[in-house]
Amino acid sequence: MTTVAPSIDKIPADPSLITLVYQHEHPVQPFEFEDTLEVWSVTARIDADVLAEELAASTDMDQEALDAVEDVAVGRMSFVRVRMFGPDHPFEAMDSYTGDVAGIGEVVLDVAAGEWSEAFEAAIEHPVGDLLIMDRVVLEPAWRGFGLGPVLAGSAICRLSEGCVAVACEPGSADGRELAGWPGALIPSF
Repeated sequence: MTTVAPSIDKIPADPSLITLVYQHEHPVQPFEFEDTLEVWSVTARIDADVLAEELAASTDMDQEALDAVEDVAVGRMSFVRVRMFGPDHPFEAMDSYTGDVAGIGEVVLDVAAGEWSEAFEAAIEHPVGDLLIMDRVVLEPAWRGFGLGPVLAGSAICRLSEGCVAVACEPGSADGRELAGWPGALIPSF
């Protein structure tokens, strides 16, 4: 099936204005697996002031219209960093988070031992470090179809993956939409 990409003139705003905002919540009260799981939310947006400045330079909008410009939501992503050498069993921590994250753990870990599986270790050049899991990437409908999902995800991965031996994800629809052309989840078995 061939799909036609939307015309670039239909993109809601200049993608170079997009900012990624990283948020890591850590409650003061200790919680189970806090030393093993680190959950990050990343929001992709265009700040109203930045957009208004761009519009002022490129259009003849009056000040009242520029003052009414609001932030533009582009999308959101969630990541889970699994600390492999912490005090907790990594798979138990992953299993406590979501089934999707646990499913990735079943592929890359020796679940019983809580270590990298032999096949995964053989596939990785230097298997020492944490695992970063890209759990969700969801773009707002107006921003879909322009190839921004991989660009934004790649940028977030570059920021969050320091000290990680691998980044893993499972292809799927994060917002319930059917994936045209996908034969189903494709997770390599090592």
